[in-house]
Amino acid sequence: MLSTTVQAAPPSPWHNGLGVVEFPKISDSHFQHPSVIDLDTLNLVDANMSKWQIVKLIGRPHFDEGAFSETAWDYVFRFKQDDGSYKTCQYQIHFERDDRRQFLTNKEMYSTCAPVVKDVTQPKMIALSADALFAFAGGALKDLNPKGRAELDNVGNMIAETYRVVSSIKVVGHTDRLGSETSNAKLSQQRADTVRSYLISRGVSSELISTKGMGMSQPIFSCSDGLRRAQLIECLGPNRRVTIQIDGEQRVR
Repeated sequence: MLSTTVQAAPPSPWHNGLGVVEFPKISDSHFQHPSVIDLDTLNLVDANMSKWQIVKLIGRPHFDEGAFSETAWDYVFRFKQDDGSYKTCQYQIHFERDDRRQFLTNKEMYSTCAPVVKDVTQPKMIALSADALFAFAGGALKDLNPKGRAELDNVGNMIAETYRVVSSIKVVGHTDRLGSETSNAKLSQQRADTVRSYLISRGVSSELISTKGMGMSQPIFSCSDGLRRAQLIECLGPNRRVTIQIDGEQRVR
């Protein structure tokens, strides 16, 4: 439930070319009385849902907005407060086309209340190619290549811009099956520790980040032993990776 102490906040700007978000007049809604909804249901609206999936979840938009050409849908919802009263909030979802010409939400959601959506999400998992991050067989900070530094810069920026609260970040290193189990365990741990150090240098709190090296124990791709060594190294590339799991509460836009 929304707390009775929550104050209204102005809509946030949308940085995808549409400018500042504008909400229609509530009096123009098709519904004489705003729909009552709970936050648990509203929180199920997520990225990559089609418009029709959203209709099944929270209903059709409450204004003159069709199913095909519109890039935003507007709703008027009432939320029950702790004291039994109701708070009326407008809510807007933005969409984008994908390559198949379907409309998908990109999780751009706005409200006249703060927060209407408490965006407690599932942990975000980022998988980075170790080949893109490090020089071959390298795992130290000096082995990070320019592309790898840019990748980790993007992760650091995303954390700062997307999350209101970060509860934990788990960095896990993985190798392919070439080499000994001991050397691969050491290399995967070194790479995870290096990623941790780099994120700390980007302003992420050291207390939030834990690391673990899994060595060759969790492959995601298998390759034939009949391949030549160069081909085998290339084939096993997806197994050489670093994953970053982020747990926290994202900002409400």
